[in-house]
Amino acid sequence: MRPFPARGLDDRRRIYNYRLSRARRIVECAFGILAQRWAILKTTMKLQPDNAKKVVLACCILHNFVRRRNSESGDSASASTGNEEALEDAFQPQNVGERSISSTGRPTQETIEVRERFANLFTTSFAVSWQNERANVR
Repeated sequence: MRPFPARGLDDRRRIYNYRLSRARRIVECAFGILAQRWAILKTTMKLQPDNAKKVVLACCILHNFVRRRNSESGDSASASTGNEEALEDAFQPQNVGERSISSTGRPTQETIEVRERFANLFTTSFAVSWQNERANVR
């Protein structure tokens, strides 16, 4: 997903950009953790995109399996917040990754609408108390 352009941002879009940036940092950290455990993720994969997706998914599944097994033996594991399914259900455009950019290089209407829905969601039911201060919103 892309942030909204910096010019003329309203509070809702500024919050979206902040939350997107924060999510990207978390994903980068998570991928770094996976890459430390699974060497295939440390280098360029010379695979077709569909096969690369399968490899990454397999690494995620194995990582979760190992964490779950370790938590049963006394190690700590993170708990689910329960919000993941709500987000997944609300934003299920079909194959958005494959159709996110039109042949002209511009985002499709569908991806623009998804970004707007996230912006609305982050200022309503998924708003958090600290986001306005961190996103420099009044």
